[in-house]
Amino acid sequence: MECLLQQNGRTSSRSSNDAWTPTFLSGKLMNLPNLSLPALSLVEARKRTITLHRNVAGDFGFRFRRTQYLVGNGEIRTVVLAEPLEMKCGPPRPNDIVSGLLPGDQLLAINNVPIDKVGREELPSIIQELITSTSRKWVLCLKEDCFKLSNS
Repeated sequence: MECLLQQNGRTSSRSSNDAWTPTFLSGKLMNLPNLSLPALSLVEARKRTITLHRNVAGDFGFRFRRTQYLVGNGEIRTVVLAEPLEMKCGPPRPNDIVSGLLPGDQLLAINNVPIDKVGREELPSIIQELITSTSRKWVLCLKEDCFKLSNS
């Protein structure tokens, strides 16, 4: 095995047989063409429905963001993401996974109104109506990984 080492500003190549131990290591020389990796299985995105309640500030603690990406055949797909306003450090807690929003959640429906049937101009007005309504909760249907969409 050969690796690229840098010590005191000089770069040198050493084999694994050498007994010399560097004091500073800043890079690796990897033989990528012969690199073999295990095959990865596809991850199926999970759909879930959550109910959000108004918080003390009067909002629901999330925002919407529209994004577009290319599908394999060159088609551009638009998705609406529902993202939490408050980001927590570390991995998601079990309660967040079951009943909360996670970054990257794709919004599929609000109160049983499918988002894919709503036009770009209509979505802000629907959201504004729901915000100004007297309802104290929203029911969101989400898909966890928006970039693993099926063509259904």
